[in-house]
Amino acid sequence: VAECLSPLIEAAHRHDLDAMALEGPPLIAHLRTLSTLFERLREAELTRPIESPIPAVNGVLRVARAVREERLSFDVLAARLRALLPALESAAAEGSGEEASALISAHHQAVEALLGCADSESLDGFDDAASRVRATAQALFDHAQATRGSIDHAPAPPQELPDYAWSLLAIADRLMAGEQCLDELRREASALRLRAEHGLATLHQLPQAPDDAPALEREACADAARIMEHGLSLVLDAVARFEGTCQSGDADTLQDALDHLRAAIEEMRAMPLAFERLRPPP
Repeated sequence: VAECLSPLIEAAHRHDLDAMALEGPPLIAHLRTLSTLFERLREAELTRPIESPIPAVNGVLRVARAVREERLSFDVLAARLRALLPALESAAAEGSGEEASALISAHHQAVEALLGCADSESLDGFDDAASRVRATAQALFDHAQATRGSIDHAPAPPQELPDYAWSLLAIADRLMAGEQCLDELRREASALRLRAEHGLATLHQLPQAPDDAPALEREACADAARIMEHGLSLVLDAVARFEGTCQSGDADTLQDALDHLRAAIEEMRAMPLAFERLRPPP
């Protein structure tokens, strides 16, 4: 798609209709394929077991399973674990009460034990270390849920949200639990704003389907563009609400921002459906 998109955008800037007509059909064909594959990937993701309610730990344990089954190398797991350690060290440094600190420390030790196995490329103690990572993460999650009290939104399974949404959700959970992490929320919201604005700019540069394209194809492209534009606009609306929380420091406003972000994600997930009408019957 990237290889097809660059010359198409250049042709659009030059107002070269002949080049656009030449570059457009291959891009549309690739987008159709991607639409089908993304749907298959989403369906496959729903069948994968959830190893932990904490997204970062869920990812680590999935990689650990793959290493244990010789589908991935130890260095992939080591990289995942090293990416997790700074967050644990930061959480420990912030101090969240005696019980939480003990749970963080136990989880930190379990992660380091699994990292030791990954660095030595040894399966000795591997299963025990992975089990400890799972158990200590669950204990941390249960403690966070208990101390938060009744929150309107229940945590969704990790596969239901993209990574950037989980990052914001994790920070929001910490903020609602009383942690001082407004700076982190501000950085994540700013990064998401840039991402959404870039997506809108790219979307507006895409040419329309040529007039001689089949009517169904033109309708599908137009519908997909409208869905994506509306979804990205909803993302920016959610970002504005996160930024409002950062200014006011009022964690109670986070629920509204999270609801808008989920609505935006659901809107954009409808885009592949616009191309369903182009799929040939079985």
